[in-house]
Amino acid sequence: MKKISKFTLFYFVLVTVLGFFYSAFLLPWQTPDELTHLRMISDDFNNPKIVETFSSEMKLYDGGYMLQKDQTISKDVIEKLEETKSDYKLTDMLPRGFSIYQIRHLPSAFGILLGILLHLPIYWIMRLGECFAVLFYAIITSIALELLPIKKLAYALMMLTPMCLQQASSINYDSVLLPMCFLFCAMVVRYIEEKKDIVGVEYLKLLLILGIIVLVKLPYGLLALLLLAIPLNQYVIILPKKRVRLKNTWWNYSILVACVLVAFWGLIEIGKSNIYIQVLKACIKHPRQTLLLFTNTWNTWRDYLLTSTVGDFGYLDTPIPVWSAVVFLCVMGLISFVGINEKKAKFGMANTIWGKIVFIGVSVGLTSFISMSMINHTYRVWYYGSEFAEVEVDYNQAIFQIPYIGGVQGRYYIPAIMVLLFVLPECINIKNKKVKILVSSITMIFAVLFSIYCLNIIHHRYFG
Repeated sequence: MKKISKFTLFYFVLVTVLGFFYSAFLLPWQTPDELTHLRMISDDFNNPKIVETFSSEMKLYDGGYMLQKDQTISKDVIEKLEETKSDYKLTDMLPRGFSIYQIRHLPSAFGILLGILLHLPIYWIMRLGECFAVLFYAIITSIALELLPIKKLAYALMMLTPMCLQQASSINYDSVLLPMCFLFCAMVVRYIEEKKDIVGVEYLKLLLILGIIVLVKLPYGLLALLLLAIPLNQYVIILPKKRVRLKNTWWNYSILVACVLVAFWGLIEIGKSNIYIQVLKACIKHPRQTLLLFTNTWNTWRDYLLTSTVGDFGYLDTPIPVWSAVVFLCVMGLISFVGINEKKAKFGMANTIWGKIVFIGVSVGLTSFISMSMINHTYRVWYYGSEFAEVEVDYNQAIFQIPYIGGVQGRYYIPAIMVLLFVLPECINIKNKKVKILVSSITMIFAVLFSIYCLNIIHHRYFG
């Protein structure tokens, strides 16, 4: 069994500790749509009593703290919540069924269920759910970091982005989606860099991770196209009497691309009733208007997108300054040129025209798909006041009736940035052990200091 590197162990401890700090500083109900996600968990347990009990006993939700920047929370209120004894019946809170969709909130749901079984107060049940979410994020991202043969420093810094840590330490499905995206991308890069064959159980691993990603949020399934960057001769199919290895020819690649396009067309045809598909078809049909929407969206939300990629905390009401977000992103970009590998990374396919097309294409595609997915939200909120308004929408007309795409947040695009990092070459490969330790330490210290800076902003927001 391969020994886990000291860098990965240090990262695991660091991300766990920082995650717990973000959980402690960010109070329940103060992160986006936490009540909505709790309702999803309750529905997947087939017991609406769970969310009803949480919302009735957790008075912070009714306190008007969300979006009220000048409204601080008294420590007496927190102490009262911490000391309040549970007032619910255990039998009323137990699951009455399980849904496959519970995977979206698996760590949080497990922590909440454990808290219910221990008959803890509602406040501590939520805290337990957050703790399990942090541990899940720490474990999965540590595995990703250990698998990754290159760009470890930049990847670690990205996974330590304050926005990622906030989402990993609250009740939402980003605590599952983000680590799974990091893990899938790390696996693909490992296959490419180490020329590792994909055979047997490797296919199952990839399918399982992709299945979870798609189940959590459909547009991120586009990450599957990264598999096109793996040389075809690394795909091995085991038949009853022989092993078949695909040939690495442009003809085979042409067939593969054709299959992807046919599958894409088939998905559009089969999913005609799906809102994502309807919006996608409208955008493809009207490319000029779609491009205009994207341009207007960037011009309108540029500063907010930069800020919310790195740190817009609480209920989107506690942003860090734009300059600090730019600094963090620039440092991460510069670090991506630095390697701490035993040998200079080549990253085969990503240095070819084909590899660059795949990685850049997936990054652009993710950005586009994620933006398109918010068109439905924008139109319904703009004209009907709610995303959940039960009206039929003609998206061929809708994309002409909104000035820009609303509801977009920078954190949605973190997986797209993650993919783009691997197109950048590692120009500097550090071989000296002491220099490696020094550079790694400086990078991690930067991550810690930046999180302390962010935590101070959060503390000042809620406690003055």
